[in-house]
Parts: sequence; C-alpha cells; structure tokens
Amino acid sequence: MLRGLADVVSRGDTTPSSIGQRIVLPSSFTGSPRYMLQNYHDALAICKWAGPPDIFVTFTCNPNWQEIIKFLTIISGQRPEDRPDIIARVFKIKLEELMEDLKDRVHFGEAKAAIYTIEFQKRGLPHAHILLFLNEEDKPRTSEDIDRIISAELPDPEKNPDAFKAVVQHMIHGPCRVINQRSSCMQEGKCTKYYPEEFTNKTSIGEDGYPVYRRIDNGRTAVKNGNGNVIDNSNIVPYNIDLLMKYDAHMNVELCNKYNTTKYLFKYMNKGPDVVVASVKQTNVDGVPVPENEITVGEIQSYLKCRYVSAAEACWRIFGFEIQYKYPPIERLSYHLENEQPIVFEDHEHLDGVLERVGEARTPFTQWMEINKISAKARELTYDEFPTEWVWLRDEKRWKPRTLGTKIGRIYYAHPTSREQYYLRMLLNKVRIHQLCKN
Repeated sequence: MLRGLADVVSRGDTTPSSIGQRIVLPSSFTGSPRYMLQNYHDALAICKWAGPPDIFVTFTCNPNWQEIIKFLTIISGQRPEDRPDIIARVFKIKLEELMEDLKDRVHFGEAKAAIYTIEFQKRGLPHAHILLFLNEEDKPRTSEDIDRIISAELPDPEKNPDAFKAVVQHMIHGPCRVINQRSSCMQEGKCTKYYPEEFTNKTSIGEDGYPVYRRIDNGRTAVKNGNGNVIDNSNIVPYNIDLLMKYDAHMNVELCNKYNTTKYLFKYMNKGPDVVVASVKQTNVDGVPVPENEITVGEIQSYLKCRYVSAAEACWRIFGFEIQYKYPPIERLSYHLENEQPIVFEDHEHLDGVLERVGEARTPFTQWMEINKISAKARELTYDEFPTEWVWLRDEKRWKPRTLGTKIGRIYYAHPTSREQYYLRMLLNKVRIHQLCKN
C-alpha cells in the first residue's frame, strides 16, 4: 500500500479521489457481506482449534415470559410488540443465563468453545443459534448418551404434566402437510423440515451424518392450540427437557458431531437476514429523478434497498448488544508484502502528508517478525498460533507474553489469484520461523 501511494504521487496525482471510486461496506459494518464472511471464517478457525461442534441449540424469545408481561402491565393496553425494548432486554438476560448454563454450569459437559449469532424473525422476535464444542470426554457417542440429553417425544402427561404442557406449547412443528397445506414450511406440497418424522425405537446416526432420534409409536397424542389438530411423536421438535422447563420457550437442541455437517452449520449461522427487494429512486435537490447512468452503484445503495430492520433488532443494536459471540475470542491477523502495510486516510488528505504521517507503520506482522529475532519461544509458533501465547497491544503496537485467558489466531484469507500474498499466507499457516532459518 505504501509503495502504491508513492507511485501515485510520482505520477502527479495528489488526492485520493484521483485513484478511482469504489464504494464498499467494510467488515466493521454489521450486516455487510464482509462482516458475515469474516464471522464465518472466525467460526471455522474455532472449529480448526476445537474440532467439530457437538450441540446445536436454537433459542427463541417467548413474548409471554412473566418478566415481559410484568412490564406491560405498568401501562394498560400494551402488547409485547409495542415494547421491542423490553423484548430485547429480557431476551438478552435470558441468553446470558443460558450461556452460563452451557459453559460454566456444564449442562451438557465441559465446553471447550461456544459460538452464537442473533437473528430476528419476520415478526420481530429475536432468536439465537448456538454451537457448543465439548471436551473429548464429554462428547455424546452412544444412543444412550444422546437420549440422556435430547428427546423428541411427548412426555408422560400423568407423570410429568408440566413437561407435557411445555412440549405441546413450544416444541411442536406445524402441523403441516395434509393437515395444513398453507403452513410456512410447505413448498411444492412437501415440508421443507421433513415433518412428520418416521417412528423409530432407537436413536441412531444416519448415513448423511444427521441424527435420527428415538420416536416410539406409543399412541401418546396431544391437541395443539385447541384447534383440533391431533399431533403425536412424529411432530415433536428435538429438545432438552431441563432447558425447556427452565426457560419456557422454544429451544431446539440437536446433535451435530460430524465433519460433513460443520460447514453447513457455520454458513447457516452467518447466512444473514431475509430481505425485501424494493425500488428506491435517487433524486437531486429539486426532487427530479437522477438518470440511471449517473447513479453511483455501490454496496451502500444495495444495503439500503434490500434491508429491513425490525423494531426489536433496532433496539438490540441501539443498546449495543452483540450480534456475534465467540468463545474463545479470535485475533484476526493481517499480513502483507514488504513495504505494503495497509493504512487508512481521509479522502481530502494530501498523499504527501499521508506518507509523512504514516512513516514506517508497525503492524502485528512486522512486530511478530521482530519478536522472532529475540525470542526462541516465539520462533516455535506459527503466525496463527502466536496469539495463544502472546497479546497484541494495539495502542503500543507491540506483542507481549500472554498471562491470562485464551485467544485463537486466524490469518486473513487470500485468494489464489493474489499470487505472492496467497503463497505468503500458506507459509505463515504451516512454517515456523526457526524452520525458515534452517532452510
């Protein structure tokens, strides 16, 4: 980057606007394509470090939680959709409590890593997709292990009436197909979620890597929402009874211990929101539409044309609640060729001044090489392993030995067509400095 700016200055081009115009949304902009891609790569980095995830949980807000109802009674006539701020706050509190259960209280076993992402339904309710990575000794391996933590059947209404009521209220799919052809899951006469499921007497793992949960045809049935539709075990969404009873909300719990399902899960978690395509016309100061050939095309316009933000999501963002959560955290590692450190400057700045201000910019990459000159311990680590033992101090622009916590390193992606950068990234992921010195 520095060398490129010097070339521009030598040709007489003195303002950044003379370089060319390209409008993009950076990865720091929540919801942009680069934001979703970077979080997807972060999730894969955790998978590389911790192995494939074991438990997939979908946790949805219940607008009838007593905490929400209590606030609504302060002003008579209010409904949950009238107070998206209360919806967001209560769900955040419940989600933090759930993560405490999964991580610190080891509900499914000792957690090595965890990820979640927040989405908002079309009707505005928030829900979280959570991936849990368990330690090797706590991974569910047998049918008995799976049945101990996941159920896909109606509880006994006589022995456990509260559990039976909770499952009927929160964990029934549809009904769809013949009973309700207009269900949202129906496409071309088929259920996209593959319900109702077939009955089976034993839990197993299918050839495609997806679990087939025990659903015994024991004649146990229930009526959903008093509409007369009778459902049985084939319509039950898999759940964990303890979490369902505690949180009184839809909480789908699935097993996902196969590598061939990993990429799908991470892409599903970072797929982004649904969009509504609309036509937005740009006008000048007099209100006259601007001709299409004069409109600047960029990702900002594309984002505005297709983005719908519900009131609950707007409140979530205003409150500063995180959309993506990763444990352990990720250190994104930049790298560059010689004298091509990335720099940031304003459009109005003169390039001669930019070069003087930047000077020999110190980056995590250049300082990593400096540390390797004096530390034998540092030379034993690859660049992506470095954050596990060292901490990057952004203000001081230097590395120091890590004393607390854990962090995973991830080197930014490079496309094969970038040639030297691509080859450099391959070396940094595989080769340690002491190996290069020997060669």
